[in-house]
Amino acid sequence: LADQQFRKADEYINSNEFNEKKESILAREREGKFLKGDQEKSVRTAFVIKARFLAMDKREIEQCSSERESYLHISIGNYLSVMKHGDQSVAVYRMLSLWFANSEDPSVNSIVSKTLPTIPTYRLVPLLYQMAARMSDTNDKSDTDFSVILYKVIKCCAKEHPHHALPIIFALYNASLDEVMEKKVKQETLALDERGKAASNMIKQLHKLPEHADTVTKYMDLTSGLVEVAYLPIPKNNARGTIGIPSSKYTKIKDWNNIPVPTEKIPARPDCDYSGYPGITKFEPYFKLVGGINAPKKTECLGTDGIRRPQMIKGMDDLRQDAVMQQVFALTNQIFDEDRETRAQKLKVRTYKIVPLSQRSGILEWCSNTTPIGSILNDDGKGGVHKRYFPDKMSFKECRAQYMSPKFSQNPKKTFEKICENFPPAFKFFFLEQFPGVTEYLRAKHCYTKSVSTTSMVGHILGIGDRHLNNILVDLKTAELVHIDFGIAFDKGKILPSPELIPFRLSRDIIDGFGPLGVEGLFRRNCERSLRVLRANKDKLLTVVEVMVHDPLYDWSVGPSKAAAKQKGEWEKLKEEECGQGNRMANRALIVLVSKLEGREQGSALSVEGQVGALIREATDPGNLCKTFNGWSAWC
Repeated sequence: LADQQFRKADEYINSNEFNEKKESILAREREGKFLKGDQEKSVRTAFVIKARFLAMDKREIEQCSSERESYLHISIGNYLSVMKHGDQSVAVYRMLSLWFANSEDPSVNSIVSKTLPTIPTYRLVPLLYQMAARMSDTNDKSDTDFSVILYKVIKCCAKEHPHHALPIIFALYNASLDEVMEKKVKQETLALDERGKAASNMIKQLHKLPEHADTVTKYMDLTSGLVEVAYLPIPKNNARGTIGIPSSKYTKIKDWNNIPVPTEKIPARPDCDYSGYPGITKFEPYFKLVGGINAPKKTECLGTDGIRRPQMIKGMDDLRQDAVMQQVFALTNQIFDEDRETRAQKLKVRTYKIVPLSQRSGILEWCSNTTPIGSILNDDGKGGVHKRYFPDKMSFKECRAQYMSPKFSQNPKKTFEKICENFPPAFKFFFLEQFPGVTEYLRAKHCYTKSVSTTSMVGHILGIGDRHLNNILVDLKTAELVHIDFGIAFDKGKILPSPELIPFRLSRDIIDGFGPLGVEGLFRRNCERSLRVLRANKDKLLTVVEVMVHDPLYDWSVGPSKAAAKQKGEWEKLKEEECGQGNRMANRALIVLVSKLEGREQGSALSVEGQVGALIREATDPGNLCKTFNGWSAWC
């Protein structure tokens, strides 16, 4: 209740009405100075009346500010109590959101400094990324300063949950390693930023502690060794086979029983005991290329449990936004699991582990037994299911050629519809080939349809774009979808040189996989179930996303270089326009998120069923599909 009152007071104080009232007070104060010395009776009477109204308005302004501060203190105090004694996970997001937004308020920092150190650290682990992003140098600052409180909390988390905290701290410390690898300069010559200095100090302090010295040293070697592999040059004569890794920190890692496999999902444990998770026996001294602009490398890690875990190491690519999006997906899955109907339907978004290692490198969990939808449909130019089942129809290459021809721009919709007439959907044949048994075929169809419905609704709410055929993987055992590459999120796709007007990918081949009913039946019902739960948990989602979109490390420029490389031309201009507007863009993202969760995307509020229907129409409208970038392959 206190938080609701705080929100109302805060909204009013930040409203145009309140600002106009403050400006009016200043104007009347200036006017009063001129009237004060006038001896004429009528003027003195006017002065007295104005002075009384001025005093009344000032009292109202002061009362509003006082109420806001009072509700803020009560809210933060209550959330801290819930974090200490309760188990409501959303409390930590809201408390940190309030604290971060008021980090310069000494009274707020005083409240937090007294209680936050007593909170069980495992409750703070899910937001370590967002907390570490706000670290700064703590020299010559008091114990109640925001940066000092935050530093102490993160350090405490690092002591009790080193496998969660240290990779994040080292990613800040190694921020300049990308430049070292690319430009071959010495790391000592590059100055650390505020976050880097704080991370460096914390690493030194942890290393001095006997019980943590070995762990810190190993994580230093592990993270720097992985970054070295990410930037290894690719030999021209062996780009397709297995490529050996020269002797390095990476290859010398042997029998590290106390350091878990970096891509292993490890929940934060209240008892801080992580001895039961598989350590690292060794990394295989070779890698394979898997395609992509920045040449990501597929490697293998042998765990102490004897299991080989494939992993992907990427360089020259910022993975921090992808890691944040995986956090959001994990929380939406938690929301779906709390609802009886969506839990019964087993609706969820498939997640995978991402560990940023520096500013532009990281290691990802390899999604085993998956393949891009593009490989199934087109098979890298060899034809795929389309060529096998419709050899006499237009080829994928011919569709793209027509889509990019000058004739297409003259009448896009008509030409697009003609392409579709000569390129029938064929994704249904994938299910017939991959799942020949009746039971497994029906199970795969259901799993696929549910997966598309859930990822479509969650993806739309979060404004995830760039859903081309290679950014959506299919699990070959279950037919569940796995989405990758989230550089275009929070509706940034709508401001690309070729704007994305569709809310999610629901092209003809995607629908073809649903079976004879198409978007009706199972798909539509599960879209409605997913959206109903998301809308019912609007406050939880907003609280979670608010902390993340205001992350200082979140890139509010239009998107990563790989998206720009596909849509050349206006990229640099767009990036310059967005530079320095992070806070305003973050606020805009939240406003758009609210409108989606309230069904107000097209003016008046729609019911869940009405909103789902409108989104399906938008996603399948040839007039929208024909305007997408050619690499999106809208005809599939």
